[in-house]
Amino acid sequence: MKIYVHIGLPKTATTTIQRDIFQQGHGWAWNYWGVRQPRDISQRYEFRALLKAINDKKIEFNSSKSNDDLPIVVSEELITIDDEILWQDKIQNLSRVLKDHDVTILLTIRRPIEGAFSLFAERYIWLEKEYQSFKRFIIESNQAKIFDYHYIITFLERLYGRNKVSVIPFESIHCGELANQICSVIGVCGDSFEIGHTNKKKRNGTGSIVRELTLEEFCKIRLLRTDISRSVQNLILKVLKRLHISRIVMPWSAIEIEKPEDSGAIDIYTKSNQWLYEEKGIDYT
Repeated sequence: MKIYVHIGLPKTATTTIQRDIFQQGHGWAWNYWGVRQPRDISQRYEFRALLKAINDKKIEFNSSKSNDDLPIVVSEELITIDDEILWQDKIQNLSRVLKDHDVTILLTIRRPIEGAFSLFAERYIWLEKEYQSFKRFIIESNQAKIFDYHYIITFLERLYGRNKVSVIPFESIHCGELANQICSVIGVCGDSFEIGHTNKKKRNGTGSIVRELTLEEFCKIRLLRTDISRSVQNLILKVLKRLHISRIVMPWSAIEIEKPEDSGAIDIYTKSNQWLYEEKGIDYT
């Protein structure tokens, strides 16, 4: 069975890709087993079962045979997000559970400093205590390694093979080519898809991001600052998730996350960007 797995990266218009391409092509261009947007709607059994296997190496994934000749498409950018387990372990588990299938990895990328800063801003309330600054985040965290494209692409190629990893720049969304580039990998014409990309982040004149908390995030912050045991916290967090309050924004909670003035001079990704240009022809140098 031919399976295409889009693993993000996060902050590369993944929600737009899932909603406007993968969900729209289900049933005629491919069978879509990935996350359906918005996330708080019911997800397919195959998707939930695959995620369980990716997050726990003791769990097997028994994929059912498709009734037609359409390929399978899976999309979930959280595969490359550290949580209970590292993103590297998730990707290795993915290769294990799909070892009997013909798998191609789709990796959408963007300029690494911009992608890393956008991710840092999104997860700021969880990362600030550990890293204090964006610069420390990209230098010290395992999470920021997803934007080291030499590291992540060669990691994927060792698991799946060089010709089974397709890298697509997020910036092609601005010239209307993102759908065509994704669909060409799968072997489908991309002209049938219309992408409605929106970026709701607020920025001030310096490029810093103004972040407004959702009601769910506000409750989580308050909860994690208490002395309640971890097990009870996890139980409460599950209840919060079921309340579907992740889209209720609290404007008065806005926080400003500063983009460092020397961000353009941070050279942690310089060698990686040069390798990306030489090997894949994508210029972030």
